[in-house]
Amino acid sequence: MIETLSLLAPGDAPPAGRRALVLLDRRGYEAGLFTRVAREVIAGPGVLCETADAGPVFRVAHAESLGHGAQLDAHVLFFAATDTDVKTLAPVARRCRQATFLLHPDQDESAARSLEREKLSFERNVPGSAVPHAQVALLTSDWSAPRREFIRRCRRAGVPTLVLQEAVNVDFDGPPHRMRWADAACISGVHALRYLDRELCFLTGNPRFDGYTPAPPPTKPLVLINCNFMLGFGGERGRAWIDQVVAEVQRLGLDFSITKHPRDDTDLSGVPNVAPSGAYKVRDQLAACSVLVSRDSSLAYEALLAGRPVIYFDPFHEKEHTLREDDSALVLKCDTPEGLRGALLKAKTVPAFAPGSDAPDEPYSFLFTEPGAGSAERVLRALQAMATWPEAYRTSDALEDRGARAMLREWAELRLRPTLRRVGPLRQLWRSAKRLR
Repeated sequence: MIETLSLLAPGDAPPAGRRALVLLDRRGYEAGLFTRVAREVIAGPGVLCETADAGPVFRVAHAESLGHGAQLDAHVLFFAATDTDVKTLAPVARRCRQATFLLHPDQDESAARSLEREKLSFERNVPGSAVPHAQVALLTSDWSAPRREFIRRCRRAGVPTLVLQEAVNVDFDGPPHRMRWADAACISGVHALRYLDRELCFLTGNPRFDGYTPAPPPTKPLVLINCNFMLGFGGERGRAWIDQVVAEVQRLGLDFSITKHPRDDTDLSGVPNVAPSGAYKVRDQLAACSVLVSRDSSLAYEALLAGRPVIYFDPFHEKEHTLREDDSALVLKCDTPEGLRGALLKAKTVPAFAPGSDAPDEPYSFLFTEPGAGSAERVLRALQAMATWPEAYRTSDALEDRGARAMLREWAELRLRPTLRRVGPLRQLWRSAKRLR
């Protein structure tokens, strides 16, 4: 629990020794949204605290401090490695005077293909090279070695960096210290402050979810099963998990489809109804289903925005917090086949609580800030604030690799790893080592 949380408007100086959250629109935020994560909430100089029937409401005092939010007159660098990165960043990049995408030097080609589809230009990121001259940089994650190295080069060039929360269920525990390397963080919703300890955050939401509205349910029930076991977990756990879910779905006589993450390595030989997933495909897959069954995954929360009931099936008791500790009453949780069967039966009769409530502190606002809308504009305003007041937002808690040990780790990640990835057995050894860290 945060002791004291200061709510700021763009341009307000963060108070020393106190956590700060920057509001980036003119919406009124009920105090109850913040007291779920902080014992005391204080309005900064640019934020009003108004009295309402339901209690105090906070809002930015002066609209001019927000700008118009439609365009950003700045050159912004975007670091991308996957199609999900592009899907998230493209709505922001289109509204910048100049946007330069730098692609991960050793990754699948989904980011390049997606940028070509979006008709956005890009160049390859070269570790150790000078970054293009820009006012600010944005990443969807900041903890891998290539991203940390990019942030370090930005810092040397005087380019402030922001990391955007890529999913509601980011695991902030311990190494690799997710969202702790960039200068400041853009969070999906106030919910993130339960787990992320940063001096300064911007309340933005996720642009990838803009435009989401609850889809009409299909005429016939269809269970969508989310297969997203990566880093070698597919061979260890994936097939057992899939087999358990399929067995219970078939026991109830329900139709099903399996959506398989592009970097999932589960052997699904002989399993029917398997379809490839991807950032540009899952929205249609969710619209076609009546319920989602998932392990720990951002797709669980994306399904809620589509108005679909979500079942979190966790027979392995995963270490990640967000879904295990979810108290939104929106997710059905179970860890046994019998529990899964009961959840499937319940999901058939209990519709999802779709977003759209007017209550500012309802569960969707806590998780997503403004469900399905406004995130790209708020991210633009966060970038504008970082570009306009870089000294005011220069935090002291951003991490940085230093010393011989850091140089050795960087060599292993940026030089050795690409070599190992090209040799099948060595690639599996690398994945096993990562899982043991």
